[in-house]
Amino acid sequence: MAHNYPKIYAPFKRTGPKDKFVNMEIWQRPEFQYLSKLDWIWTEKIDGTSIGIQWDGERVSFVAHTDKSQIPPVLKAFLEKTFLTKETESIFESEFGEKPITFYGEGLSKETNHNYGFIDGAFIMYDVYNPISNSFWNREAVAKYANLFELKQPELIYIGPIEGAVAYIRSRPNSPLDPSLKMEGIVGRPITELKMNNGERVICKVKACDYEPLN
Repeated sequence: MAHNYPKIYAPFKRTGPKDKFVNMEIWQRPEFQYLSKLDWIWTEKIDGTSIGIQWDGERVSFVAHTDKSQIPPVLKAFLEKTFLTKETESIFESEFGEKPITFYGEGLSKETNHNYGFIDGAFIMYDVYNPISNSFWNREAVAKYANLFELKQPELIYIGPIEGAVAYIRSRPNSPLDPSLKMEGIVGRPITELKMNNGERVICKVKACDYEPLN
């Protein structure tokens, strides 16, 4: 079974399908344009294996992004060591009881494209999802459970409007997680969790490959 983490859109569209870079005058969604001048919270976009850690009220399971996706062996071993223990099961039980919850994050290991130095495995946790209320929890809640399970979170990069995020990523900064790598991009969400008029979550990504470098 695949996990259903929502698609994250870029704030801008390309003028045509063959254009290499986006057109910053064509907004992907009217909500992005409306909220563009407000402060957003921007964290590093990690290039790994997207994974959901699901607690169903009784046990933990690992869910890949699509039905065809497979969790690499080294990464799977790390996840089992981290989440499939009596200690972690007791934490899930005490924190959530019979209520389901999902941790979302990027799995890293020597088998992933960019392991960011975590050759023996890592899970960089960026979201907590409550399927009952169909809601994502704020960054403070994510930090609480990341700390509880001794997990890393994506680095907080910037707080500010969308144009500032674009200017930052166009400078081609290095990754805080691994300074030997260029940052793939950053992910932004409003300071208060919001939904679009179609019910989707308000969240967007600014990827370096979508913008012409400053130099």
